[in-house]
Amino acid sequence: VSRNILKQTQMKLSYTIILINFFCSFIYSQNYTDYYNQSNKADSLKFHKNYEMALINYEEAFKLVNFVHSDKLISAGVTAINLKKFDVANNYFEKAVKQSGNKNFLTSKDFKKNKEKFKNLIDNLPQLETEFSTKTNLNYKIKIDSLYTLDQNIRIKKTLTQEKDDLIFKALLKLIETYGFPSEKEIGYKSSKNANIILHHNLRLIKNENFLIDFSNKHLKSGEYRPEDFAWTIDQNYVWFKKQKPIYYFQIIPTKYLSDEIKLDINKKRKGIGLKPIEAYKEGKNTFRLLW
Repeated sequence: VSRNILKQTQMKLSYTIILINFFCSFIYSQNYTDYYNQSNKADSLKFHKNYEMALINYEEAFKLVNFVHSDKLISAGVTAINLKKFDVANNYFEKAVKQSGNKNFLTSKDFKKNKEKFKNLIDNLPQLETEFSTKTNLNYKIKIDSLYTLDQNIRIKKTLTQEKDDLIFKALLKLIETYGFPSEKEIGYKSSKNANIILHHNLRLIKNENFLIDFSNKHLKSGEYRPEDFAWTIDQNYVWFKKQKPIYYFQIIPTKYLSDEIKLDINKKRKGIGLKPIEAYKEGKNTFRLLW
């Protein structure tokens, strides 16, 4: 019993250290938590078709930081389409490609319905992608993508061993030591997602907790390590490996049977790192679909 109490105390202490470091150093960084929360509010307004207020909230959120993530630029652009503000939408989509290489707006129903309004943007995509390539850390991007391809090939062929996984993770850590955290700002939208897949598989392991805490302290508050990526990882760390309750209940255990009081507490924790509330997701038996 005493061992279990000690184990629980150590885990609570680890989480407390994460929060203390996050909030204490927060005043020295850009306000990414407020940026996330206001963007989340805009997403909710957009979902409920209050496009005018949604766009206002996106614009206010974007003023809080120097680097705006491309998925949020695209959400603002789609919102602008619904307000018939096609020039505004065009600017957001163009920026998403130039800074992050993100062209996901092309699959949006609203974009497809109004495709004729964006003929120049579509024609200029090759040029915008070239601008992205010249601005990004291309050498770092190529190395990350190569490492991701290796990682996925091993998993697809079912030849993964702990030794191979460790070697890939060590290679990624070496790249981070050399080039910095593999954020969207550094290597673009897609490549940062690739890097996070490798990070996720390894940071959730108990033996790598020190890296998870270090990365959250250094990169969560700066907007480099996204709150959903962190929450997904630490919750799997707690539930799958420590056999404990999750902190954020992020896409891991259904919350519909929890009391309203517990849900409020979870949402408070989520808001503390800029994560969307429980209500933003539709829960199935073991599925979580983002609504807004």
